[in-house]
Order: sequence, then structure tokens, then C-alpha cells
Amino acid sequence: MFTVRKLPESEIPKALQLAWKVFYEYESPDYSVEGTEEFRKCLNNEEYLSGIEYYGTFDGTKLIGMVGFRVEKKHICFFFVDGEYHRRGVGTQMFHYLVSCYPNEVITLNSSPYGVPFYKAIGFIPTEKEKTVNGIRFTPMKRICNMPKIKYRKATVEEAEKVCYVVQHTKAVIYPNYYTQAVVDFFDRLHSMDNIKSDIEQGKIKVLIKDGEIIGTGSHTDNHITRVYVLPAYQGQGYGSRIMDELEKEIFAHHDCCELDASLPACIFYENKGYKTVKHIKYDIGDGAFMIYEIMRKDNDK
Repeated sequence: MFTVRKLPESEIPKALQLAWKVFYEYESPDYSVEGTEEFRKCLNNEEYLSGIEYYGTFDGTKLIGMVGFRVEKKHICFFFVDGEYHRRGVGTQMFHYLVSCYPNEVITLNSSPYGVPFYKAIGFIPTEKEKTVNGIRFTPMKRICNMPKIKYRKATVEEAEKVCYVVQHTKAVIYPNYYTQAVVDFFDRLHSMDNIKSDIEQGKIKVLIKDGEIIGTGSHTDNHITRVYVLPAYQGQGYGSRIMDELEKEIFAHHDCCELDASLPACIFYENKGYKTVKHIKYDIGDGAFMIYEIMRKDNDK
């Protein structure tokens, strides 16, 4: 499963390089020399690039897809997937992640001739006939994005049992594949109902709600992120990234970095979110059992 996340400024140059590589290989054959040069200029025009948010799709640590989104206009400026990953659902997953960030919006784009069939397949419709401006051929398109209603907010004490279920059920399904039963039992005690209820009362726990159901949760104390879980049925759909984006937004408003303790099944997810391991931990939980985890950190480079 590929991971989609918002890109920090430090990764934007790599995303623009990917855009040029894919454009030149797959789209420039439909353009005149003037059109190809015009696109190259756009990628290097700071005024044009100003105000664009960038999202990337990763296979492990490899950037394989990028989208540039002009937020105030709800307009996709760039949308490219590495040719090796075409027809593998990368573009569709990346678009659905973008829509989850901006639900119930009318999103527009100007499609190259090469991209029109793909955009039609994910629900875009042409709004005008193909145009050519400065050698760039494009078809204006739009899509009305009606997504399931997603809410992210503080948990209430009345929701403690539901939050506990998200944590315990996810752990019960995932952790036995990585840890011994003694370690799984340790997590049971760490994320007990009493501990969860106490953290809710202190305002630490947030929940992600889809169509009225709590499907994920996350917490933080100061700049330390804890207890990020998404029900297994909803994993791989961008909901974990949504929780992390919200937690990071809260933390980076007051701190220079985020820190967390990453369990074995979560390390790759956090790495794809830009976190780096700063320490490996082997924690003695007693009776000859040890819990292995990573301390990871992400700096605010904005």
C-alpha cells in the first residue's frame, strides 16, 4: 500500500523534478516545442508556483506521485505519477487523499490530452472544449467532490469506550504479527480504559469521525504524539495521515519539532510522513520479555 502525505518545502524540488520527468516522457509528444518550453518555464517560475500546496505519494521512501493544488481556487495545477506506477491505483489514491482534505468542494483542473481519460474515470467532466495557450493544449474540467462527512475534534468522556475499542481492536488485529503475547498484553495495560478516560478529561485525545462513527484517534502531550490508531477496515485510505496532519498542525504552532514512540508496525508509516529515527529502544517489560520500538522526530521546516 502506498502512502500519501502533504509535502514540506524541502521536498517540493523533488516533486517538481518528477513532474518534469513524467511530462516530458508522456505528455510532451502531444505538445509543440513552444508548449513544452512553456511548461518548463512554469516549473521554474516562482510567481506561478507561489500559493500552491503539494502532496506526494510514496512507495516506501520513493516519491512516485505528486499533486500541486492551488487552495484558494480549489484548482489542481500539477498531477503526475511516475510511469513505472501507471495503472496501479496511485493517481486515484492520491486524488482521494486530496479530496479528503477538501471535501464537498468543486475542484477544477486543466487536463493535457494524455490525462483526459484518467480524469473522466475519476469523475471529472469537461467544462469547455480543448484550448491551446502558448503552445499548451488543455481541456478545462471540474469535479464536484461529495465525500463522506469527516470530523476531527476532541473526544468526550462519553466516547471513552469507543476510543478504547478503536485502540484495543486495532492492536489485537495488528500487533500479534509483530510482538509476543507478553508485549501485546503490556499495550493492553498501557492503553487501558482508565488511562484513556484520564487523557480525555485532560483534553489530550482527538477522534476522527466518518459518517458518525469514530474510526481513528490520536493524542499529544506538548510536542509528543501518542496513541495514533485507525480501525483496520479504514487503513490505507488516508485517515491516519489526516490525524497526523492535524496533530502536527497543533504541535508546530508552539514547537519546533514533533516526537513519538513508533511501534514496529507503524515505523514505515511515520517514516513516510517525514519522521526520522533518533534512537532504538529495547524496553524490559519483565519476565524475560522486551518491547522494541523507535523514538522518531520530525522537524518543522516551514
